[in-house]
Amino acid sequence: MPKTIAITPSWYWPARVPRVVGVPPFSLPELLSDRRARHDPDGLAVVDGVERLTNAQLAAEVAAAASGNIDAGAMSSADPTVRGLVAFLGALAAGRQVRFDESGAASEGGAGAADLRAAAVGLAAAGTTAWHSQRGLLAGALSLGAFLQVGAERPWLSTFGLGSWEGLYGVTVPLAMGAPLVLSAPGEGALEHIVREGAGIGFTDLASAYQTSREAKRDVKAVRGVLGSLVLSTGGMFDADQRRRVSKMFECPALTTFGMPETGPIFTAHQSWYIDEAIGIPMTNAHVVPVDPRSYTPVQTLWELVESAMVTVYSPMLTVGYEGGANEDRFRDGRFVTGVIASSDANGMIYLLPDGF
Repeated sequence: MPKTIAITPSWYWPARVPRVVGVPPFSLPELLSDRRARHDPDGLAVVDGVERLTNAQLAAEVAAAASGNIDAGAMSSADPTVRGLVAFLGALAAGRQVRFDESGAASEGGAGAADLRAAAVGLAAAGTTAWHSQRGLLAGALSLGAFLQVGAERPWLSTFGLGSWEGLYGVTVPLAMGAPLVLSAPGEGALEHIVREGAGIGFTDLASAYQTSREAKRDVKAVRGVLGSLVLSTGGMFDADQRRRVSKMFECPALTTFGMPETGPIFTAHQSWYIDEAIGIPMTNAHVVPVDPRSYTPVQTLWELVESAMVTVYSPMLTVGYEGGANEDRFRDGRFVTGVIASSDANGMIYLLPDGF
């Protein structure tokens, strides 16, 4: 049933955040390593608990990996590592496809086309593999980076392994935006990295952040004043009280984000405007259309007038196709049918509903 009050969501769109960003014609290795090396060779590119590489060193390592044997095992690590990043970019630089299975294990093979719109990286999704192009992944990285206003001044920390959409965006966003990348397993080790490297944004999952807030209270206090925000992935419905606790314990905004293997991030909160119960708003470059879940017919009204509807999304970061053509019926009129049910308040904030999960 439609709501009776509406306020144009654009009134609450974050200041200085673009609604749309363009995608430059670069491959991921070219933008994430080569161009950084030419622009700032001695600047920090990536660090984990073992290695620390400058931009020039990362570019050299990626070139060496591309001309040698690709270490698929390094890409398969459940925790993010410098070696995994080098192997991943090296495989793409060599024109190889990279595929992650449901366990996060990686394999490389199949010559990737020179066309940056062709299938390059596969993620496990809905019982098959959703393939992404380098252009699509770059579009997503620039979109999320622009929405969150990721700058080059402060490092970005990611705790996700590469075999998920969060893992891919965890490494591509900061490198694309010019920021140093800090890689760590979640928990106390991540807190140590935040303090040591001065990370301004931490990208992890809500469950891990909540657990850390309960089990490492002393270490959490040490990062207060260091982190500017925590970006917390959630696979669907989430506990708003856990989000409040994380924000209170870390003394910084706890910004939820929701995405899927086929789409990358869709809804993301912004520190200038969010409500604990809401997942956020459709982010930069994510065009979300509500549809009737019975007929998939678009609802002919604005989101903020809709009591509940199924989410369909169009964006440049959508999958370019499924393995073997499976599940192609999830695309309707160029939009991806997520199966997620959501509603919106009068301010345009999106709330995920249990019917879709």
